[in-house]
Amino acid sequence: LVYPPTPEIDDALDMIQRHDVTYVVVWQMLAKLRAAAVERGIDVDRIRGLGGPPRDEHGELIPTGLRANLFGMSESFSAHSAEPINRRMPDDKAGASGRAVNGIERRVVDSATGLEVAPGEVGELQLRGGALMTGFYKVDRREVFTPDGFYRTHDLVRIDADGYCFVIGRTGDMIKTNSANVSRLEVEAAMNALPEVELSLVAGIPDAELGEMVVAAVVPTGTAHPTEDDLKAALRERISSFKIPRRIVFITHDDVPRTTTGKVRLFDLARLVESHLDG
Repeated sequence: LVYPPTPEIDDALDMIQRHDVTYVVVWQMLAKLRAAAVERGIDVDRIRGLGGPPRDEHGELIPTGLRANLFGMSESFSAHSAEPINRRMPDDKAGASGRAVNGIERRVVDSATGLEVAPGEVGELQLRGGALMTGFYKVDRREVFTPDGFYRTHDLVRIDADGYCFVIGRTGDMIKTNSANVSRLEVEAAMNALPEVELSLVAGIPDAELGEMVVAAVVPTGTAHPTEDDLKAALRERISSFKIPRRIVFITHDDVPRTTTGKVRLFDLARLVESHLDG
């Protein structure tokens, strides 16, 4: 990891040349930095972050799906799950973030019980290690860390038997139905791919038998008039049967409950679906 002595462009370019830097992480001054690098004669196409696509150790382009999808957060200082940027991922690891970085400990637990799940099963990611923050400002440490010092990330992942992490979503994105976890984001993606659907929103509503019932609100495309059965039949070709919404209601864009910043209010969405079903 190379730091220039100051944020000035000339200092940054000096360090890039001196240390043969292969990856530049910069946001605000990217265009100016790239232009200045080109003017100096630096081959920006070989530097990731300045325009160069990632290549493997043999100089071959790495396909998009086989590039490590680095996964980290401010709380862990940087990536906690990653692979070298010049490494082509194995074909059976497409979409993975990679293995643990620099001694970071990772475990995946059932959000409800706190017990570790088996390799390959979905659960909440917890982290422990030297690069981790010591806590949140004015928040009791016990609210942030487990008694044995793991940070509860609220990220849903699965980590396979080889240690590769696959990101699923956030804990708030999961619906517990009939003892199974269903990602509402996965169901929404499958529904949004249907030609009759312009927008789908998936939620869980309380159910005495299932715990939570997977339901969806759909804005149809244009003049399309699909039925619940039409969409369920189409979804059977795309996702497992237990993930298919038990009930689907049809709404307009104006019906979608949103915050002032445009985010969907999931609680209000569930109430909206319930009101349609009651009606």
